[in-house]
Amino acid sequence: MTLDFDDALNQSGPRVLAWDLHAQGVERTLSIFDLASGGATQIAWRLYPDADVAEVTRVLGARGFQIGTYDGHQPFVWQASPEAVTVWGPSARVLDARDEVLAYSLGRTLPAASIAAFVGYVDDEDYVDRGVKAELHDGSRVTVAYDLSAAASGNPTYNRNDLLSDSGWIGALGSDLARWARVPYRHTF
Repeated sequence: MTLDFDDALNQSGPRVLAWDLHAQGVERTLSIFDLASGGATQIAWRLYPDADVAEVTRVLGARGFQIGTYDGHQPFVWQASPEAVTVWGPSARVLDARDEVLAYSLGRTLPAASIAAFVGYVDDEDYVDRGVKAELHDGSRVTVAYDLSAAASGNPTYNRNDLLSDSGWIGALGSDLARWARVPYRHTF
């Protein structure tokens, strides 16, 4: 259900406002996601001129709204600061990094001190599996956020250009996690 943007802005309850990574020409989409179910459900959106993004973010932040990021091509919404990163999927919170601990899939945790880097990846064979892994000091890698792309699996013409369009979230989220853990971020694709 999509509400009027101002009505959704004035509703009570847990929510996050998030800018889409993808510009619409010279405009960006700001969406409101309801978090009451534990996951993120888009309930409203509005286009703003690129030139207004910083000011709109400042004004809404001053009003106490959480401002985050999302990519309209994938299922995650996240809010990031140097102290914490929280990621929601459609039905649940899927990652919470704060207080030197990264909590992810099914209650698993990683101490920030065990993380050497965050790495963005895409399966080279079919582009379906893509996401962010934590590279640990022992050299092993643990997937902390991923998407299995239906577009890549069901479209025989899906190519590298499609992949680049659909995977902007990987670098953005991976960089936010790296900032939180104070480690490098790198792409492997």
